[in-house]
Amino acid sequence: MDRTAPAAASLTLSDRLLGHRPTGTARTLARVTGVAMLAACAAAAVLSTVFPGTELPKPISIAIGLLFLGVLGLSAATAIVQLAAWFVPRLHGALTVDDRALRLTRFTGTRVVPLDRIAAGWVVHAGDLHEVEFELRNGDVLTTTVNSPIEADALLDAAGVDPGARALSMHLGSALRNVAMAVLSFAPAGCLGSLAALAVGSVAQLPSAALGFLIFLFTSALVGLGVAVTAPPRVRVGLDGVSVKGVRRDEFVPFASITAALPAASAILLQRRDGPPVVIDTAGTPKPRASALFARIQQGVFDAQRPRDLSARLAGLDRNGRSAEQWRTDLAALVADRDGYRSTGLTRDELLAALDDPHTSPERRVAAAWALAHLDGPTAVTRVRVAVETAAEDPVRDALARASEGTLDEHTVAALDAARR
Repeated sequence: MDRTAPAAASLTLSDRLLGHRPTGTARTLARVTGVAMLAACAAAAVLSTVFPGTELPKPISIAIGLLFLGVLGLSAATAIVQLAAWFVPRLHGALTVDDRALRLTRFTGTRVVPLDRIAAGWVVHAGDLHEVEFELRNGDVLTTTVNSPIEADALLDAAGVDPGARALSMHLGSALRNVAMAVLSFAPAGCLGSLAALAVGSVAQLPSAALGFLIFLFTSALVGLGVAVTAPPRVRVGLDGVSVKGVRRDEFVPFASITAALPAASAILLQRRDGPPVVIDTAGTPKPRASALFARIQQGVFDAQRPRDLSARLAGLDRNGRSAEQWRTDLAALVADRDGYRSTGLTRDELLAALDDPHTSPERRVAAAWALAHLDGPTAVTRVRVAVETAAEDPVRDALARASEGTLDEHTVAALDAARR
């Protein structure tokens, strides 16, 4: 999350339950452990081929032994960090937010988290308990209890994570679900991996160590593929719609095309005017987080269904088939000077409304962003960049980002064409 606007005044919450779930750190350690394990097995297989039937030189044996010890250490560290993400209790303490950092003070000490490390934030409700979760850029999650939804909104605002002005981006599922899928897929993956390795080994006449490495490699790859294919997606909810990304799908659903959002068992159903409903798999996701995601989607659908109030005067921003150069030239004429700009009847508020309105076409939003960037320079650019984070669709976000920098070229038009397709 880019810090595109100054945070509110500092805020302090005392006597709260503060937690840290190192889920992102656990995922990173698991990946490093997997790579190290493959490297160790590959090294053993290669050395067994280079030194067949002979004892390895002592320095090489020591290096291989240290490599395997490192793998064991990484495996233990991964297990410890994952257990901490699951079971470490929350502790009483105080949370303070200023214009630079978020500070969690507990009896164990004070942890300082710069605000630019916060990627997303949301509110979860579990009965009478209200909790704010901050997801960091590395995937870890910081949590704190709050007394009311109003206090939760104040905390998010102070940290610069305004839910109404920023896209919510959330990983669904859980590490426990991934572990369960890995265990379930291990037996069939082992059978298929062994058959494939034996087939390769019979053709290439590989030594036993190399054959063992191939079995391990194929089995690990198949287990990883099974976990990736069955893993829930990452969902991004912006001003314009819902983006669902995973191994099996990469889909964007505009709010304007959604007639209703419905909760279901371990899923969220998005009913569309045209086409089958979109199913967002939430299996394994903690219920409060799934509820927070559903509430955000439901609010977006509600906002998109409100009566439109678009000014016909904004039609001059539309590209209408013009080339990027002609479009840029015509828009430049609108913002050549303040008097000429005001004579069109367009106000800064109208351009901002066009930028933030979910009914506005991507082309009009990009034109409004470009016009605002050229109208007031850095002041407007800062405001426009906030709008970039409200777009869930990647091509639109890219086009808005380029427009916020004063760029309106063929690449920007190509991104808009991709969004239209």
